[in-house]
Amino acid sequence: ELAARDSGVFAWRGGERFRLEHVARELAPAKGELPARLRDRGTYLISGGLGGIGSLVAEWLARTCKARLVLMTRRELPAREQWDACLAASGGKDAVAQAIQKVRWLESLGAEVHVAAADVADVVQVRAALAAARQRLGPVHGLFHAAGVIADGLMAGKEQATIERVLAPKVHGALVLEEVLGDEPLDFTVLFSSTSATLGPPGQVDYVAANAFLNAMARRRTAAGKPTMALQWGTWNRVGMTASLDAGRGASGGRPEAVAEPLFDERVQVGAEETVLTGKLGDKTHWLLDEHRTSQGHALVPGTGFLEIAAETL
Repeated sequence: ELAARDSGVFAWRGGERFRLEHVARELAPAKGELPARLRDRGTYLISGGLGGIGSLVAEWLARTCKARLVLMTRRELPAREQWDACLAASGGKDAVAQAIQKVRWLESLGAEVHVAAADVADVVQVRAALAAARQRLGPVHGLFHAAGVIADGLMAGKEQATIERVLAPKVHGALVLEEVLGDEPLDFTVLFSSTSATLGPPGQVDYVAANAFLNAMARRRTAAGKPTMALQWGTWNRVGMTASLDAGRGASGGRPEAVAEPLFDERVQVGAEETVLTGKLGDKTHWLLDEHRTSQGHALVPGTGFLEIAAETL
């Protein structure tokens, strides 16, 4: 075995040599009903909630069960009454404006959204942020721990501060959330791990360790009767920490962008093929509704209005 030229993970069993390999599989298609562990209008906490992957999870929850969402992020947003002014001042381009647009997009899907500003690795900040969230939305029913950072580099050149920055959101963040949520009977906990924990890519010794910790934590919690799953994600298409790889191709990474169209406010790139346009129309703000009414005065969209919507979409 020491003289073998191929690399990987092997096992000798009954005189036979086995090599560990991974094969892609398709998930069973959803049948349309509410997933068993989700509640209609349930309250779900997402760490890294305004990041690319956290935002897509939030959108899925909004569409699936009209969830009450607690989006934990280090970025603090201005008061809601200042949002329109912030969007107008920035043109919808800076990080704060994009976060505001993201929250409004989720609310347009039927979700109730609370942005909890806290460093997930800071127990004091998390405890205070969750107290405010509980006061508004009630007890938390489920947790998605999606916070994380990556900093590729050879082990010999990594500084301790860089390693701690990678370990903090996943490892310390998971421990902090477990401590703060310890007394709440969660329906489930989902830890966002990575295939890196299994594949061990070069330059990611700290990231591999952090995700291996999440895998072990999931096994320990589940054995203790607390349903926990660690999902070892691979690279998401144009979303998350690897989205910068697509920057040269103009990918938006799932982030809302402001658009200058009369009937649309923002655009979101979803994956490689799909673009979603959204807009909020009102009879006091848009001629399309104001100038087309029934005899009782109810605003409506005329047939040619749908053609205008299609033309602007194109």
